[in-house]
Amino acid sequence: MDWKELATFWNEGYVVGRSKLLVDIFDEALHEVRGLAFAPIFGDVYDESGAGDPKRLQTPIGTLGSAMKKVHGAVKAIVTDTEDQWEMKEASWTALKSLPGGDRQGPHKDFPAFETTKALLTKRHIQASVIVALMPRTRFIVFPRRFGSVVDRDDAKELILDKGDILIFRGDLVHAGAAFDEENVRLHCYVLVKGIHQVENTTEAAAFATYMCENCLLVVESRRALSNHLRSCRSRSEEAENEERDERVHCECHGKFFNSMNSYYQHMRRERLKRLRETEQEVKWPKNRGQD
Repeated sequence: MDWKELATFWNEGYVVGRSKLLVDIFDEALHEVRGLAFAPIFGDVYDESGAGDPKRLQTPIGTLGSAMKKVHGAVKAIVTDTEDQWEMKEASWTALKSLPGGDRQGPHKDFPAFETTKALLTKRHIQASVIVALMPRTRFIVFPRRFGSVVDRDDAKELILDKGDILIFRGDLVHAGAAFDEENVRLHCYVLVKGIHQVENTTEAAAFATYMCENCLLVVESRRALSNHLRSCRSRSEEAENEERDERVHCECHGKFFNSMNSYYQHMRRERLKRLRETEQEVKWPKNRGQD
């Protein structure tokens, strides 16, 4: 990465680039991993069934073939030339496969917060992950600048990678696997920080933020949804207030509304007594009384 790309990585949370490898190398790498034994992985991090998503598959690559060694060498050169505290292992590569008709993956981060926080505090570095596109139109969901555990649904951004594109994103960036209309195979690898104990293939879930309407207490999952709801909810609330005011008793003298005739009569009685007391005081002590 150059300086601008590194700044984008830190600030936005991800950067997309390319290596100097020929496109044919990625075709060969696809051929090497396509026949591996894939197994389902999670769709939602807290899927209590434990069965995984049958449309979203993964397999460790293990021993790298000739093309995969070239891919590893090219990506490792980008990584280690960028940050001397970063390291990549051949054994960390996995192949991901998405089948047609699957759902979008739940939002998550690739590293737990206690690991990324330790790296930031002690090394001033952050772990990362790499996605290498082996096929055109490889889609991936990121939430730019979102490094916490709660994100707004409207902050999601879909990246479309071409064959040979390399996506590097922060270990604390919230992201998700996309849904595909046709089979897609891609590569994934972890980038570790030297001297930090890290367990690979651990994820931390992120949740969508919720917002509550102050008028009706409806809960929605995005700022945009709340804004759209408020337009109609405020109108309904104002109509209800107008109807309620119309049903109440109005004192034309004082411009006040009362919920019942009894309250209105009590108000009128208090006003009459008040006027009587003022009249009595005026009789006793006229305002324009002449001096003796």
